[in-house]
Order: sequence, then structure tokens, then C-alpha cells
Amino acid sequence: MIIVDRHGKLRLIGDFVDYRCLIQVIFQDKRSRPKQQAEWLMRICDLLANRGVSTINFVGHSMGCITIFLVSNPSST
Repeated sequence: MIIVDRHGKLRLIGDFVDYRCLIQVIFQDKRSRPKQQAEWLMRICDLLANRGVSTINFVGHSMGCITIFLVSNPSST
């Protein structure tokens, strides 16, 4: 699990395995805008890449889908 506080600080909880790891991302500030969440999500992607993760599959619901869309299509912002 990765918790993102209202200032964008990332807190990793648990162990990350090398194969098909499922990671829940929680944004503590429920009022943060999708554009801000997309920036934080990109930081998480960079963090995972630095840990050797080469492929990420996102799953989101409601505003999470908008955030994922903004990360996947940065020219749409």
C-alpha cells in the first residue's frame, strides 16, 4: 500500500514482491484535484521504476479513473 498525504509525501506500507504485486494507492486528501493526484501518481510510477518495476496496470474507480487518464494521456491536461 502507498499512502499519499495532503502534501504529496509518500508512505510505503508492507513489502513489495517482484512478481505481479498489487499495490493500493490511497490519497488522504479527498479534496485534491485529479491533476494534482496525477502528479503524485507519476511520482509513484517513478518510485516503482526505481525499484525495478517495468510494467504497471492501473485500476481505478470514479475520480481515480480520471487521474489514471491524465497520467496515461498527459497532453490532455
